[in-house]
Amino acid sequence: MRSIDNHPEIVKLYSKMVGQQKGGGVADIIVSELLGSFGDNELSPECLDGVERSGLMKPDCISIPSRYTSYLAPVSSLRLHAEAKAQAYSPSSPTDGPAGQPFGIQRALETAYVVRCHASSQTHQEQKCFTFSHPNNPTSAKTNNNNNTATPAEDGNKTPPPPLQSDKFTQLTFDTDPSYGTGASSGYGPYDASNAALSVGTTPTPVTIHGFLGTFHASLYKSTQNQMESTISIAPASFSRGMFSWFPLYFPLREPMTIPVGAKLKVSFWRRLENDKVWYEWCAEVVMKDGSVVATSGMHNPNGRSYFVKL
Repeated sequence: MRSIDNHPEIVKLYSKMVGQQKGGGVADIIVSELLGSFGDNELSPECLDGVERSGLMKPDCISIPSRYTSYLAPVSSLRLHAEAKAQAYSPSSPTDGPAGQPFGIQRALETAYVVRCHASSQTHQEQKCFTFSHPNNPTSAKTNNNNNTATPAEDGNKTPPPPLQSDKFTQLTFDTDPSYGTGASSGYGPYDASNAALSVGTTPTPVTIHGFLGTFHASLYKSTQNQMESTISIAPASFSRGMFSWFPLYFPLREPMTIPVGAKLKVSFWRRLENDKVWYEWCAEVVMKDGSVVATSGMHNPNGRSYFVKL
């Protein structure tokens, strides 16, 4: 423990592993830097849940960030797909050298990659996937659509927090929007409505997608007095201009999918938690106006066989 030089009577910093702190309720504010490109992909929910269960937080403790939501959008990019596919020939371990066991095509196209998009086009508006809020407290009456509580408990640490609901599923439907890709551009950067307006009235054409871009929007803090909110985001609709700390997370498709004019793309997406690892699974299908399914992708990364993050 050490004191801030200028305000030793006001601010104290604690440098401890979460597991070393048992009870005490010493923290007024918890500031974490655990957000990934997809919001929860660097295990922020599980890590902050551990902080809450350690008893470190006071009853009215504030978490920064307090809430974050992951977003997903289809992307058309032959380059991203080709670069992901090329990973099949790289060594599985960077320490193995050229003679190491190859990554393999299945693993290469079932692994998520942080990418700086250039030769790509986000073809549809991004949609919400999963939301997490901190603290995760049982006495809050309000819950979001992903079963995470949104406000601190009034009785503080008297009641243990509920089990963290970090194993999640969502199904998203992307309707045809011929103008959105023009405004969203590569999928990294703010949405430009003036660019989108240039394509209004143009003849729609089929779209080929090569995977999905994952982004996030986070609320760092919201004042209870004036409701002013501090946010950061790499989702195009709410992009934080001038911020270069995060790039999108690319989820490839093993085979590109073509969406005919008027058809819808349905995406099923899972965030899975088991024992000591977290992973994502995804699949997609193309559905015509009459409800017929004309293309399916198959399941990607079932049971975390190709890609996971260890707790």
